[in-house]
Amino acid sequence: MSTEDRAELIARQWLRRYGIVTRDWWRRERPPVSWRDIYHQLKRLEFRGEVRRGYFVKGLGGAQFAVPDAVERLRALGREDETSAPIIVMGASDPANVYNLQLENVERDPLSRPRGPGGLLVTRAGKVLASVEGRGKRVTLASDVSQEDWLVIRQLLSTHLRGERGARDLMLSDIRPT
Repeated sequence: MSTEDRAELIARQWLRRYGIVTRDWWRRERPPVSWRDIYHQLKRLEFRGEVRRGYFVKGLGGAQFAVPDAVERLRALGREDETSAPIIVMGASDPANVYNLQLENVERDPLSRPRGPGGLLVTRAGKVLASVEGRGKRVTLASDVSQEDWLVIRQLLSTHLRGERGARDLMLSDIRPT
């Protein structure tokens, strides 16, 4: 496979995974192709009308390339009431987890980096609601999580952690947000 083909393959993979691609992805993953080659392929995709170039996400430096659907989703999120957005549980080590990126001029949420194996993040509308460590043994909630949200989070985590000891601990009645 040529360098050009490999660069296009990586660019398309990142576009499918993230929706928006910037050099930060290259710095994070260090593929066997230079950023220059990937950038060239992203520009070709832009000229074909498959992606858009612009400044879509605050804190992501340099040129940003996005699939049209991602741009529309970001616009919809900006208009959406935060409390109606779904609560999402994701693995902290998931390659699609953008909360691990070092962003310029953006303060990182202290909950966004759970330690150890089995770390999970619970998010809604781009905001981290909870950080889970040790496969559910330790749950740290954001200070503004309501009792209703905690009940939803607890249920989602117990479903996600089926069979794990931490999942059983989550169902104890004395665990409440502080």
